[in-house]
Amino acid sequence: MQKQSVLSASLILSLFSLSSVQAAGFSLIEQSASGQGLSYAGAAANPEDASVMWFNPAGMTEISNNQLIVAAH
Repeated sequence: MQKQSVLSASLILSLFSLSSVQAAGFSLIEQSASGQGLSYAGAAANPEDASVMWFNPAGMTEISNNQLIVAAH
């Protein structure tokens, strides 16, 4: 019983500690693999895929087909 309560307490404490980590302001701009290949040079002016929407939403007018970009942090 003691082991279960210690495990539960540590789980709850670890969940509450995540909010301070997320609020640290650390962010990587990894919107697409093609953008990383160019080191995001000219990302706002180069509408080669749908990830241009992050930097320049008007660039979406230059894309002629349907695209889906998935990014996770």
